Amino acid sequence: SAEDLLDLKTYEDSFSEFLRLDAVVKNASEAVRMVSSQPQTKKMKMGLQKAVSITINSISAQSGSALKKKVTTLLTLLSGGSVSIGNDSVTTHGIPEAIMFCKNLTAKKLHVVAQADSQVSCNPCTAFPYAVVMVSLMNTNSELRDLILAYFYIQCPYLLPYYPAKQPEQSTEEEMKRTYKGKEM
Repeated sequence: SAEDLLDLKTYEDSFSEFLRLDAVVKNASEAVRMVSSQPQTKKMKMGLQKAVSITINSISAQSGSALKKKVTTLLTLLSGGSVSIGNDSVTTHGIPEAIMFCKNLTAKKLHVVAQADSQVSCNPCTAFPYAVVMVSLMNTNSELRDLILAYFYIQCPYLLPYYPAKQPEQSTEEEMKRTYKGKEM
């Protein structure tokens, strides 16, 4: 029937999207591995981690201009620019792996913040500044958008919608860990 074909098409599209985003995460993981494994990039990696972490960790319900500054700082790093953090300056200029490292770290940090249900349930207003920054970045940088979505889908594949089939040798507990809240990243 037409309804069955629509369901099949939706499933195929969802599965294709899942595979595409899985490839994005693998590409990012490879860039992280490259940046992390080279002794000459250790200082750069530490500086980039500091720049991304300080920027994201300092997001709060400030003025719109303060949030815009956070977005600008992150976008500068994500597009190959340089930013100052304290007395130090870090750059991703000319280093594609460093750019992807920053995108991956930004996506993971924003994803973790978005999961902070306990904080949001106690004080829902705390979610708004993170949402503003996340949506601004996602609208501006498609690779970052894909990484953020991928981490949400990894955490809960039902969002895709794609329901990974239970494997015959898999316990119900293992299936739940693999498909909802418990999937290791």
